[in-house]
Amino acid sequence: MQFFDGEPLFEVEALLDHELVKFTRGKVRNKKPKAFYRFLIKWANYTEDNNKWEQEEGLLTCADMIREYKAKNGLVEEAIDMVND
Repeated sequence: MQFFDGEPLFEVEALLDHELVKFTRGKVRNKKPKAFYRFLIKWANYTEDNNKWEQEEGLLTCADMIREYKAKNGLVEEAIDMVND
């Protein structure tokens, strides 16, 4: 098992689904929303009961898998960039 900052890194077996999460912080009426992708993760060596939604930024060990998933599913970073600008 690999570790990062003393915490175990779990192996991602598959990305099962995704969602675009949009949010606004604070109570400012005209504040522009932010967005990020979240993925439903199937962990290697764990049962389906352990599948979990994780933010993309927290998935440190599967950048290639995420890139392939996004290409296959037509997800584009520009969509998030437009919301976050």
